Amino acid sequence: MKRILLVSVILAAMLLSACTAPATTPETGDTSPRTTTKPAPEPSAKFTITSFDPSSEYVYIYYDIENNGNVYLNYYKVYFTITCDDGSKIEYWTNGTDVLVGQKWSDSGIAKVGSQKVTSVEITKTELTGGTTPKIIYEITGTADEVDVTLNNATGGTEQYSNVSIPKKYSYRSFTDSFFYISAQNQGENGTVRVSIYVDGKLFKTSSSSGAYVIASASGSR
Repeated sequence: MKRILLVSVILAAMLLSACTAPATTPETGDTSPRTTTKPAPEPSAKFTITSFDPSSEYVYIYYDIENNGNVYLNYYKVYFTITCDDGSKIEYWTNGTDVLVGQKWSDSGIAKVGSQKVTSVEITKTELTGGTTPKIIYEITGTADEVDVTLNNATGGTEQYSNVSIPKKYSYRSFTDSFFYISAQNQGENGTVRVSIYVDGKLFKTSSSSGAYVIASASGSR
């Protein structure tokens, strides 16, 4: 009778052990839990040279950048190779910031080429840095050469800037004030000016004007 009881206890212990033992991987015997971590999305952008304009000792390079990825583009550098009529090449780069997902931004750079005659310009390399979308972005675009800018900053103060070349952006990672305001006055005899306010990456307000010394302004509260 004692022998039967002992055998029963042993069998019960073996059965309990089999039920509570961690599952093992047949190939490795690894009992650690399996977790899958998705890689963070990488920033992506398409660059296009729209035109170039040799002028005196310089060449103006006009280009578009389109954020065609899923990550806010916090900073970028774009490298150009400028080819001259004598076969020589000049390397040049410029940079920019704050391109929202899905946004196309037009900008330009200026490279010194001396007395050389430029025959072609090509993009050879780009560098992209993603980041968190700013709380507020003030944006100024248009065909005017320069504008005077007035804006309401993150803490409710007023900032003013003179003779600002456009396009131009002012971005704020945090914004404690609830009122947003920007105005830009054309400083030339002709041209257009557009101002836009983006809140959390979405267009909030925009306004445009055209002509000599006109003002475009946009404002609002949230």
